[in-house]
Amino acid sequence: MISSDVSAGMWSGIQRATYGLIEPNLRPDALYRRLWGTKDKSGAIRIDYEESAEMRKSEPQLLMIPHTKEHAMHQRLKNPTLPKFKEMDNLHFRRVLREAQYHLGHGLRHYMVDGVFGNHAGSGTPYRIFTDSPNHAYVATIAACRKFNYLSAEESSLTKRVGGDPLEELAWRKPGVIIYHCPSYDFEAPRIVEEFGGPRPSDLGLVHQKFIALDPYAIPMKAVMGGILGAEELLKTTAFLCARWGFYADDKKHITLNADSIISKDGKTLTVIIGDASDAVRGSSLLHSTQNIRIGDGFVSRCWDSEVVASKGATLRNRDLVETSTGTVFRPLSGHHGKDAEKTLSNRLLGRRRVGRYGSEHSYTSDVASKAAASGHLLGSSTKPDTEAIVGRSATFRLADTKFIVLGSKGTVAAEAAAKGIVEAFTKKGWLYAEEDKLTAALSDMFGKSKGVSGEDNLSKVVKGE
Repeated sequence: MISSDVSAGMWSGIQRATYGLIEPNLRPDALYRRLWGTKDKSGAIRIDYEESAEMRKSEPQLLMIPHTKEHAMHQRLKNPTLPKFKEMDNLHFRRVLREAQYHLGHGLRHYMVDGVFGNHAGSGTPYRIFTDSPNHAYVATIAACRKFNYLSAEESSLTKRVGGDPLEELAWRKPGVIIYHCPSYDFEAPRIVEEFGGPRPSDLGLVHQKFIALDPYAIPMKAVMGGILGAEELLKTTAFLCARWGFYADDKKHITLNADSIISKDGKTLTVIIGDASDAVRGSSLLHSTQNIRIGDGFVSRCWDSEVVASKGATLRNRDLVETSTGTVFRPLSGHHGKDAEKTLSNRLLGRRRVGRYGSEHSYTSDVASKAAASGHLLGSSTKPDTEAIVGRSATFRLADTKFIVLGSKGTVAAEAAAKGIVEAFTKKGWLYAEEDKLTAALSDMFGKSKGVSGEDNLSKVVKGE
């Protein structure tokens, strides 16, 4: 295990010498064994955060630092005004950020999760999440897209033997977005001792311990989340800042949508469903992704390698995390769809690939001939192996092979009308991450290069892969 003197990047603000342990980039399997909650027969973990009745009724305070002349000088474009968000003085934000860093660094342990928002190498946004909850770290880890192998705590000793300090690898990587997530943050006097006791929380504009404070103008962009217990809110906040980074960084105009997507049965076409999709869509065996889609460089890619479904009526599986207080299930997205798809989880979930005496051991099938073939045996079977029924779940599709469905519409939808409708929906939900005119133009241009935009008339057929 990496000792407590780890630097999580000197720029992260979490001090080099802290009281607690930092556990960077644990495998989901390692975090699964540390989850808080109760385990049922299916292997799913249930957790009820038991938030007090008073705090359950309290809406999170939504705060954002104001756009200043200095931001304009450095060409940091102003984020559109979002409903329910209030301005927070920049100095107050920095102080709250220091409190969060101190809170994370001086607990018993905190977790660091690195990931890429988007599966396509050309349009993905790297991010880093710090949290002191193993449950939220597990959700962030199964959701993180990892095209290359991040250094994990278990592998640090191996890396050190090969040569080079493994801690340096953590320090040099600087992502586009950093989230400081403190679900156990309590509303008390400042932890940083000063001569006259320091400012009170009310002096910093905080009414209670539940808040989300954003700095969308920094590099990297930052968010501080205090007292937010639902893990889905963590993913939404990460997605918002990654969406802004992807659109404005290097002026690439990568588009992020709140959408679910379905793969056709032949695996050649992707259908993106924009709007509040039903449980039937997220329960489809041909599911490509839930929550968010990243579009850039002519490709449409999955942003999260996990599923988020409602717990009501859901069939629980091994390694699911169920939040009974929010009615949400978080589960790893299997690497395949088709027969026994839920058993074909990525090997990155389990740590290093298990290699047995006669080759690779896997749980894709119990068929002896298939196992022998996968292990490299020359003598095969006359029957077809069961693994032929398993189809890979593609993470990325060409934009030219992608259809779009806008829920609430009928028939063929014009590209400009669809773009304006999406921007209006972003504005109402407080998710508008770019200027309206620029985002509308980018969406309209993107829809024009796709396979077409239509209403929800054929949604039932799409869910079946037809």
